[in-house]
Amino acid sequence: MRSRAAWSPAVHFILALAALVMIVPLVWIILTAFKERNEVFSQVPQWLPAQPTFGNFFGVLDAMPFWQYYWNTIVVAFGLLALQLVTVTWPPMPSLEWSSGAGTSSSSCSWCNS
Repeated sequence: MRSRAAWSPAVHFILALAALVMIVPLVWIILTAFKERNEVFSQVPQWLPAQPTFGNFFGVLDAMPFWQYYWNTIVVAFGLLALQLVTVTWPPMPSLEWSSGAGTSSSSCSWCNS
C-alpha cells in the first residue's frame, strides 16, 4: 500500500498536466473566435481579445448557405429514420399468424386472443 500512496501525487500531477495540454487549445480556439482578423494574425499572440465581437459568427453564416446545409441535414436524418422504421417493422409482419376464426370477424389475429 505504501508504494501506491507514494505514486499518487505524481500520477495526479501527470494527469493534471495532460488535461491542461488538452484544454489549452480549446480555450485558444474559443477566444480566437471572438477576435478581429488583425488580432488573429498579429505577430504577438494575445490571449484575450481587445474588443470581443460576434462578427465572425455572422460572417460565417453569410459566407456559405448554412441554413440550407442545416435543412439538408434534417431532411436526411428524418428520412433515414423513417426508412429504418419501415424496414425494421415491416419484415416481422408476415410472421404473424392471421387466421379466419369461426363465428368471428373474417380475419382475426391468433395472438390477439391469447
